[in-house]
Amino acid sequence: MKYIFSLLSILVFTACGNSSNKDASLQAKKMLVMEPGKAYSVTKGDKLVKTTDDAVVKITQKTQENMTEVVLISGEAKIIYKQ
Repeated sequence: MKYIFSLLSILVFTACGNSSNKDASLQAKKMLVMEPGKAYSVTKGDKLVKTTDDAVVKITQKTQENMTEVVLISGEAKIIYKQ
């Protein structure tokens, strides 16, 4: 079954303190800026975050494969992977 959603929320992160290269590398793995037209696999607990008001994301749940695929149609969005 296919669904098209317009993401409706903005998530703001604020960080304090010093970070090492290892911390920066770990952060880079947790968040991914989506590219239009590219398919990404997400699992339960991952979050899609709209970074522009006009962001539209196509979400396809593949129940037989037990996975969900997301594609950025327009605007800008990011995926924050669960830890």
